[in-house]
Amino acid sequence: MKIFYTSVFVALFLSVGCTRYDNPQPSFEEYELPQDTVIKNKVLVITVDGLVGAQLKEYKPTVMAKMLEKSKYSYAAQSDLDTKDPASMVTLLTGYPSSIHKVVSESYLPVFDPSKPHAELGVTPSVIYRLEEKDSKNRTAAIMRNMAVTNSFLGEADFSAVETSDEEVKAKAVNFLKNNNTDFMFVQLSEVQTAGVDGGFLISNPKYKAALDKADAQIGEIKAALEARANYANENWLIVVCSSHGGTATGDFGGVSMSEMGTFTMYYNKDFLPVELKADPMSTFFANGYFPGTYTHYDGKATRTFSETGVRAQSPAGAGSNMFNPSTTGEMTFEFKMKLREDNFWAGLSFAGGYRNYYNYFLGKDASDGTNAGWHIRGQDMALRLRVQNGSATDELEFSRGTDGLWNHFTIVFKAMGTKTLATVYVNGTRAASKEVPYAVAAFQNTEPLTIGFNTSDTRMAFVNADMADVRVWNKAMDDKQVDELACMKWVANDYPLRSNLVAYYSEFNGATWKNTAGTSAPDMTLSGRPAVNVLSNYKPCKTGAEEVFVQNIDLVPQVFYWMNITANDNWKLSGNVFLKNFENEFRK
Repeated sequence: MKIFYTSVFVALFLSVGCTRYDNPQPSFEEYELPQDTVIKNKVLVITVDGLVGAQLKEYKPTVMAKMLEKSKYSYAAQSDLDTKDPASMVTLLTGYPSSIHKVVSESYLPVFDPSKPHAELGVTPSVIYRLEEKDSKNRTAAIMRNMAVTNSFLGEADFSAVETSDEEVKAKAVNFLKNNNTDFMFVQLSEVQTAGVDGGFLISNPKYKAALDKADAQIGEIKAALEARANYANENWLIVVCSSHGGTATGDFGGVSMSEMGTFTMYYNKDFLPVELKADPMSTFFANGYFPGTYTHYDGKATRTFSETGVRAQSPAGAGSNMFNPSTTGEMTFEFKMKLREDNFWAGLSFAGGYRNYYNYFLGKDASDGTNAGWHIRGQDMALRLRVQNGSATDELEFSRGTDGLWNHFTIVFKAMGTKTLATVYVNGTRAASKEVPYAVAAFQNTEPLTIGFNTSDTRMAFVNADMADVRVWNKAMDDKQVDELACMKWVANDYPLRSNLVAYYSEFNGATWKNTAGTSAPDMTLSGRPAVNVLSNYKPCKTGAEEVFVQNIDLVPQVFYWMNITANDNWKLSGNVFLKNFENEFRK
């Protein structure tokens, strides 16, 4: 398999040897095609390596400042989580995150896992390959600074060139647009990144600012050449200015800081109205696995082995965990977001496969799935249950788990009612179930950690397999109106009336630490195992405005297909979203 895998990419690399590269004095006649006679949508992408969105917001050079007046843009666009050059550039070119395309080294070849010799080899071709696959008449071009990415991912372009300076890239692009007819063109400028490495990715770094001004002027010349085309009246161009990643104040990139992942993206068209696209991010982790060991399915026909501890998040145990006991104030509210994943390891056996979640432990504060004092949320086939335990008895409350495979917001409210406790559950801001538990809140207090992900539970049916995000704890029992409000509230402002009731808010990750960003005394949580962390657009179960878009680099490829009126195949399973359709009234005429 490995030999075959390598051979495929060697063949791909060799095939690029037939790609036409230019001498310093190019002749473009062989690429000339008849001019379009009807208006046709086309795309020009200019990537400025190392362009940090927050820095561009602080200082807007002349050309890009003017383009913003007719653009949909974001100063907080999201790169790939791997911000090194190979992973982030391939994410931009393919529309897949590095977790899928697996290109993470300078070889620009996907990582092969020798421990999984029979694993399916995913194919993540570039946007140019997709365009040519859809219609061989699509005319494509790429003018780049990086030879390796050009060889590995842009070999299908009708014209491609690799230059040694941004000025040469600009000159080649201007000349090409003047003499040739193309539908899609990708241009790479990289000297802003070089300047950022030398002194920091900051406007206060004179080298970075000078490189940005130079790139801005080059973008202006390329745009002017495009608009001077003889057939420009019959062309409707979408010009995208973006970056594969950003960088830090100390000149680094490759990590997961906001400055490294935060880029700038601008979608320009002569008919666009200016809109800044901005939406809150949501940091998530994949809760999965269990304690090391071999476990037998309910039918006794199969076993499942975990060789290492799975992934979960926990606060410290002991007296410090008392702040998460409803008995502290007599009332408490827990919020969280969860997206269930399919788990077909035991598919075909009784009560297994798909989204069945018998006995999974998702979130709670107790020692086990027995009768130890505490509470937790568990799976119950096609539903969820809140289970409350007083040390000798249990009581359960069943409720809907929302939509499978999508994010849902859950709220659990406890309120003391004398010798009883009122437990209420909300799904996506709407009350789903409520019940009086026949014992007081003090009956299920403990010193166990607050746990998100697996805990001791019945292992005969399934194991937790879900993405988790945004856990908030309040020392107040929220009512229906407040829960509905909180479900759509990402950040808790200092002037929010209930701000003083916020105990903890787990919203950001730093390595294996899930940070409490509430500014309270509540401890951070620790992630076990090998956690997979992601950053997505914030999920809100309410209507959002057209401009509320969390722009990501994986969105570029779907946007290109949308603009060029090409339908992406379902089996491509592109990761990004098409948000330009939110503004169709501006350009669909």
